[in-house]
Amino acid sequence: MAKGKKEQETTQALPQIEAWAARLEYIFDLFYKMHAASTFKVALDLMLKALPEIFPLCSCRLFMVDPETYEIVPFSFQQSGDDDFSKFELSVAKKITNSSGLVVLREAELGELGANSKLLKGVNPVIVGLSLKNKSDHSAGALLLHFADGGVIQDVDWRLIEKLEKLLPEIVSDHQQLSDAPDSAERFNLILDVGTKIAANIELAPLLADIGKACSELLEAERSSVYIVDEDTDEIFTLFVQGYDIGEIRLPKGKGIAGRIFETGQTMNIEDAYDLDYFDRSWDEKSGYRTKSVLCSPMYDRQGKMIGVFQVLNKQTAKRFTANDERILRTLGSFAAVAIENAKLYREQKEQFDSFIEVLASSVDAKDPTTSNHSMYVTGISVVIAKELGLEPSFVEKIRIAATLHDYGKIAVPDSVLCKPAKLLPCEIYLMNFHVEKTITILSRIHWAKELRDVPIIAGTHHEALDGSGYPLRLKGTDIPYGGRIIAVADIFHAMIQNRPYKRGMPPKRAVEFCEQMTEPHVDERYGTRKGTHLQADIVAALKRWLERNEWNTVLFEAESGWKRRSPRPLV
Repeated sequence: MAKGKKEQETTQALPQIEAWAARLEYIFDLFYKMHAASTFKVALDLMLKALPEIFPLCSCRLFMVDPETYEIVPFSFQQSGDDDFSKFELSVAKKITNSSGLVVLREAELGELGANSKLLKGVNPVIVGLSLKNKSDHSAGALLLHFADGGVIQDVDWRLIEKLEKLLPEIVSDHQQLSDAPDSAERFNLILDVGTKIAANIELAPLLADIGKACSELLEAERSSVYIVDEDTDEIFTLFVQGYDIGEIRLPKGKGIAGRIFETGQTMNIEDAYDLDYFDRSWDEKSGYRTKSVLCSPMYDRQGKMIGVFQVLNKQTAKRFTANDERILRTLGSFAAVAIENAKLYREQKEQFDSFIEVLASSVDAKDPTTSNHSMYVTGISVVIAKELGLEPSFVEKIRIAATLHDYGKIAVPDSVLCKPAKLLPCEIYLMNFHVEKTITILSRIHWAKELRDVPIIAGTHHEALDGSGYPLRLKGTDIPYGGRIIAVADIFHAMIQNRPYKRGMPPKRAVEFCEQMTEPHVDERYGTRKGTHLQADIVAALKRWLERNEWNTVLFEAESGWKRRSPRPLV
């Protein structure tokens, strides 16, 4: 009898069990589809449409934590159509997001949150809230289930809600990773691009401009700036300022936000700079800009020494920069620090090399006071011509080095010949002309970088002529290195305009006219002899254009040479 009664109870419960199993299977099928959804948004849309089919709900709403601002916001495709109800639900969502586990809010609790009968649309209402967590147990949002039917929730509903609570974190974590992936990949590619530029560029100012602009894009900032430490003055100064054209900015320790970073070595993430009494508003007043959010971080070299400050202004998508933004800025700051170190090392090595070759060239000029500064001026004229011809900067630099050393072979010419204030004898002319061979020989003994290995031959062919009548190799036309043809024009032009003991220098216009005559067969007016073509016409024309544009001011050649007037350093 007892057995029959038990069987009868089981039979009566079977439809409920089957209904529960069917709803449970619906939930598992839903989560399978959510896993397979192409985007997080699609997955959550599937859930919101399915939940009213599983539970007796009058509505369900989803609110998510914005990863940038950490604010609770309605999911984008949900619209309740009632502003008051939306505000009420938002207050509920905030309460649930800050909770752990399931939260059940009945009429009394809902009333405390601002609800009334009109808003709740039912008698004895109840809202079940699920605080959405990811696998790291960080809050991701809140799901609100607004039950109908007088607020009565059956046991089977509770069991299904518990299943829902256990399954949701996996969905949230998986899809957040997927939805973040494209943005992360894009950011990663931008960071890699910055790294590539650092490896390919040793010019600091344009490189920091690239890094600063990439930083603004990555952090969705309006502007960025990079400050470098000036060890001599114990200040920081701007080497790049995006969006400003107000010259260099210098700050001592403690002045302004960047100055504070220079003083403390600590990153600062500020929502509104105007809240700080030490923020210097004068730059805003000058430019009409309004600085709001600021993220500022120090940069350190490999020895842990601060070498600069990296700053970004005005997050465009939020009120302040995020913790992730801080990590990205530190990463780019480390890239910038490497760039600064590399550029400083390159600059020091270049200055050391430049000073070395300038001293070599000056030592030759010093032997003969009558040709003082000849090497420097030939260098400046050669650089001007190369730039006017639109040559690549690397080739211009090669010509600058070759022009600096073009007469170094004169170190082997006897002083009695080199410094003779009168016309040279034929045998003395031979000794003087021998200097170009010595230039090639001496410079060829130097270990040149691959891109500079033709400096000796460029320097030593400035006395070749297009018709093959020059020396020492009697090369013709394009067999003469292009750089040698440029230095030839510069050398002849400067020899004509420079005062020598045996002649007065001629005006630049007259010297250019002589150079133009030498671009075709001509008669040498000094000796009345017929000559062939010595100089290349487009090279002479480039020099003439530059001189006309600069009002024939030959003093400017000194600056173009890149030479520095270095004073001897004291020994003690």
